[in-house]
Amino acid sequence: MVQLIVLLPTRVFGGHERMLVQWLRQAVARHRVQVRIYGASNEELARECESAGLGRPVVSHPSRASSLRDFYLTWRLLGELPRDVPVLFAPGALQLAPLQWLAAFLRRRRVAGYVPMAYSSERMRFRGGLLRDWIVARVIRRVDVWITISAQQRDLLLEHWQVQPPVLVVPNRLSFRDEDALRAPTGTGAVLRVLFAGRFDANQKGLDWLCDRLRARRDQWSGRMRFTFKGQGSFQAALERLSEELGRQNVEVLPWGDVGRAAAEADVLLLPSRYEGLPLVALEATHFGMPIVGTNDAGVSDFVRPSCRFEFGDEQAMWTALQSLRDPAERAAALAYSRERLEQSLTASTFRLAVDRVVAALAPARTALEVAR
Repeated sequence: MVQLIVLLPTRVFGGHERMLVQWLRQAVARHRVQVRIYGASNEELARECESAGLGRPVVSHPSRASSLRDFYLTWRLLGELPRDVPVLFAPGALQLAPLQWLAAFLRRRRVAGYVPMAYSSERMRFRGGLLRDWIVARVIRRVDVWITISAQQRDLLLEHWQVQPPVLVVPNRLSFRDEDALRAPTGTGAVLRVLFAGRFDANQKGLDWLCDRLRARRDQWSGRMRFTFKGQGSFQAALERLSEELGRQNVEVLPWGDVGRAAAEADVLLLPSRYEGLPLVALEATHFGMPIVGTNDAGVSDFVRPSCRFEFGDEQAMWTALQSLRDPAERAAALAYSRERLEQSLTASTFRLAVDRVVAALAPARTALEVAR
């Protein structure tokens, strides 16, 4: 029997946490893995875990109250848990909880790391830059098993962070209900309806840059495009000010809701991100009939055609990509491109096999071969 302790040092419940719950559910269903989740208070995460049959997470301590306090609380918690059960850390990014990794190593625990984004501190605009990464790299080199979401992130772990294998890939994948049949692209109007859906974060999501460009080029897109921001987060007030300034007929801000419904009222999903792993909203958009325009760092390069991608900061390339999708035929072609590639790479069998490999890697040595089979 494989057992696993999961530590989630975050109050946020987003796409990465959602996918972690999904593949843990597969591990429980296929291999009867016993999972116990500990983390900060998060009602949304608790509901998702209960729905997946993982049980309600144990509220162990607040999220990053201070680094030293988190170290102490993690040290104390791990001292109370069975020593022979591996610990899976899922901090979101390597740099966010270095002292918690250290606490596990000092407790002589077998440690796995689930890291959907392995970018450098400089890339993610974290304080400390090279020095921070140098310190973190030395803390994490004792991790026994790495899990990430794409070949790109695996390569970053191996090349930038120089971690020790194995580095396993469990790709982000969503299961849709049978009644959610693949939808065709909608909209034939003269105004291109552009949707941003997700967390309102200025840095990672690139919303600060996008707002500046919308202000600066208003005369070029007004009357031809309409932008809707659907979500929640710290940048919401700035988006609402933009809406008031440019007019709600041009820029609208709405609360988070069903992506399928939002797709029925939009033509294109825009991902102006500085960096991403693989955003689940992109998978949902493709399923529900929206082509995607995104940066080369938005985690969608494997299934979004080159003409719909641009380097972050290349304003002209973004406008060109959006302008091309005002043509319904071009939208249909872009959507078909994405669907074909996702059908080839993110199959149910691929996902199951990836989960099987993770379970085999986490299993005790005497049962690893049996689990792999």
